[in-house]
Amino acid sequence: MVSALHFALLNNITLDQFFFDDSIDTIISAKNDTHLTWRKDGERFVPNYEKRLNRQELPQVYRETGGFLITRPRFVTRGGRIGERVQLALLSPMESIDIDDYTDWALCEFFLRRKRILFVVAGNRAIGLGHAYNTMTIAGDIMNHELQFLVTSGSELARDRIASHNYPVVMQRDGIDLVDEIASLKPDLVVNDVLDTTAEYVRRIKAQGITVVNFEDLGDGAAEADLVINAIYPESEKLPRHYFGQDYFLLRDEFLIGADRGESTEVKNVLVTFGGVDPSNLTRKVLSAISRHCAAAGIAINVVAGFGYDRLADLEGFDGVTIHRDVKNISDHMAAADVVFTSAGRTVYEVASVGRPGIILAQNERELLHFFASKEHGFKNLGLGAGVPEETILETFIALAGDAALRRDMAARMRRTDFGANRRRVVDLITRLLEK
Repeated sequence: MVSALHFALLNNITLDQFFFDDSIDTIISAKNDTHLTWRKDGERFVPNYEKRLNRQELPQVYRETGGFLITRPRFVTRGGRIGERVQLALLSPMESIDIDDYTDWALCEFFLRRKRILFVVAGNRAIGLGHAYNTMTIAGDIMNHELQFLVTSGSELARDRIASHNYPVVMQRDGIDLVDEIASLKPDLVVNDVLDTTAEYVRRIKAQGITVVNFEDLGDGAAEADLVINAIYPESEKLPRHYFGQDYFLLRDEFLIGADRGESTEVKNVLVTFGGVDPSNLTRKVLSAISRHCAAAGIAINVVAGFGYDRLADLEGFDGVTIHRDVKNISDHMAAADVVFTSAGRTVYEVASVGRPGIILAQNERELLHFFASKEHGFKNLGLGAGVPEETILETFIALAGDAALRRDMAARMRRTDFGANRRRVVDLITRLLEK
C-alpha cells in the first residue's frame, strides 16, 4: 500500500548509483507542494489541517510531477510498479512545470529565455560597499533572469549586505581561483564590479563562452570586456563598447522616488556621511572641524555611519551630533540636510539627485578622478581628505553656510542631470548583450 512506502529525499543520487544500489526500488520526480489545503465534503469545504500554520511550519508534502518514474523490472506487476523503497527526485520550479494550458506554455517559454547572470563583487573595509550597492541596483532591474552573486575572498561585508537583500550569494573559497569559481557557476554573463581587472582574467572568462561586463574598471581587462561602464572614473582613451560619465550612474530606487524638498534659506541641518566603511575616518575629522561652530550657531549635525563603519567610539564627545547607524533610507537624511559632507564615490551622485550643496573630501587617490565631484556640478571639492587641514574644512563650511546665493547655484547645477534615464540606459546596454 502507498501508506506503507518509505519515502526519502533524493539529494544527489545518480542513475549509476540507482543501478548499483539495491536498497533503492524506484526514483520518482516530484516537487515540494506544502500548502494549506482544503477538500470538499458534500456541499461544504473543510480544511486538510488541524491548525493554521506558516508554510515553513507545516509537514512537508511532495507531489509527483509525472516527469519520470524509474523502477526495477521486478516491480512492474499487475498489482503495482514501484516497490516499497522509494526516493523522490525533487525538481526545481522550472523543471517541474507541467504544460496543461497556454499559461503553462508561456511560463515555460519565459524560463527557456532566461539567462544566468553572475555578479562578481568586492566589498570590505578597505574599499567600501559601493560595488555591492551598484550591482544590487542592476539586479533589481533585470529580475526576469536568473541572478547569482559571487563575492571575492575577504569580502564578508559585501556578502552579508547582499544576503540581507535576499539575493543568492556565495563567497570565493580559500585557495580556489576566481575564474574557476565563476566557471563552476556556469553563467551566461558575468558582471564584474571589483575595481581593476587584468586582461588575462577577462580573457579566461570569455574563453569559456561567457559574456563580460565590467564596472569602474581602469585595468587592462577593460579593453577585453564586451561592455564597460564607468560612471565615476575616466579612462585615458575612449574605446569601443565603453561608456563613461554621469549619464551611466545607477541611482537607487529610494532616490528616484524621493521628493526634493527644495531650497533652504539658511543652514540649520548638516549631514556627514562617508559611505559604508569610511576607511580614512573622515567622519571624525569633519566633526572635529565643525562641531563647536555648529553648536554655537544652533546648527544640528546628523551623522550616517555605514554598515561597515567600526569607529563609533571616535565620535563620542561632540556636542549637538546625532549618530544614525546603517540607515535604510539615507535619501531622507540627505533631503533634510542643508549641506552635506561626503567622499568622492557613488554618494556624490546621490547628493546631487536631491539637490543638496556638498563638500567633498576624497578617501583615496582614485577618488580624486571622480567625473562629477566638481564645481561644475555643484560641489566644493577639497581634495584628498587625509591632507586637508581642519581649519580649511571649517572655513569652507562657514563660507558656504553664509552664502545662500552660492548654495542655490550649486543646487541648480546638480539638478541638470536626469538620473532617472541613466538606469534605463545601462540596463538597455546589458539587455542587448544578453539578447545576442
